[in-house]
Order: sequence, then C-alpha cells, then structure tokens
Amino acid sequence: MKTFRVFSLLALLIANSSLLFSQAGFRVMPSFNVPLEKDYFRAGFGAAASLDWAFPLGRRWSPGILATGGFTSFPLEHVASFTIFNAGAGIFSQWRLSDKFSIRTSGDAGIYQYSWEGEGNTKLYAGGSLSFLYHVTPFLSFFIDGGYYWHSFSQRQPINNIRSGAGVHLNLSELLKPQARLRGGKTAQYNVFPVYFA
Repeated sequence: MKTFRVFSLLALLIANSSLLFSQAGFRVMPSFNVPLEKDYFRAGFGAAASLDWAFPLGRRWSPGILATGGFTSFPLEHVASFTIFNAGAGIFSQWRLSDKFSIRTSGDAGIYQYSWEGEGNTKLYAGGSLSFLYHVTPFLSFFIDGGYYWHSFSQRQPINNIRSGAGVHLNLSELLKPQARLRGGKTAQYNVFPVYFA
C-alpha cells in the first residue's frame, strides 16, 4: 500500500510537471565502461537511467535537476565479476543548438553498492558526462553520451572509469500534455480593389 502511494505521488508530480516544473523527462541507455588504472579489471557493460526536471530559460538554454540510477559489471579473470549498483542526484544544463540538435552537460553524485564473491559494501561516487541529442519528435530524442566517474573503494585505491553509451530520451510532459506549436504571421499583403456588378 505504501509503495502504491509513492508511485501515485510520482505519477501526479509528472502529470502536473507543467505547473511544478517546466518539463519532465526520462532517459535510459546501455553503457560500456572502461576502468582506469586497474589491471585486473576488464571493460564491462551496464545500464543507466535518469528522471529529469528542466527549467527552460528562453528558447535555447534549460538548466535542471535529475535523479539517476544504474549498474556496471567489471569482469575479472578466473573469478566472479565486480558489480556496482548506484543511485544519486545531480544537475544538468542543456543547450538547444537547432530544432534537431542539442548538447547537454551533467554532474551527479550519490552512493553505490558493490557485490563480489559474496562480499559487499556501500560507498560514495561522483561523476559527470557530456551528451549530444537528436530530436526526432517533440517527445522522442536519441542521444550519445560519454563521461568520467569516480568510486571510492579504499583510501588509496578508488575505482575510476570512463562510461560511454547511446540511448533514448522521452519528454514526459510532452507525452502527457502536448503543446500546440502553430504560429500565425503575415507573409504578404495585396491591395484589393472593389468590383461592382450591375
């Protein structure tokens, strides 16, 4: 019952995002992760998703806040993979370059939990990324993303990785409440002379 109330509240916030926030969005992508300075880690795959709220300032620039989560799995030789689950929050800024293209920078931080051969712990992480978006329709966009992430593991041995991926972004506000985009204007003016018929 409590879970139902949480999801109902979340749905209500999204449905009324035009009042509480200017735009709500959801993005998801599979990711490819390359560990740095860890010879025993191999490049691995993962996934990431975020729920965004943007506050457009003019027609081109939209700062915002986000909640994010995901997982990453780093293979190890002859033993089980080192798996990370993370959840956090952050900020972003998006610039609309044209009707079809945008560029976005973001930063987030939070906690992650790792699991490896029956052991696990919860630590802190932080990172940032740069995305390029192609807007197919007002509610659907595709993007490519690349970023750098730091995970605290021990005092002398953090886990750093480069993350890249491609995914889809949905404008939830546009899906739930489409906006009219028709605009009228005078393009030409002609003189009309009266004609009388007997």
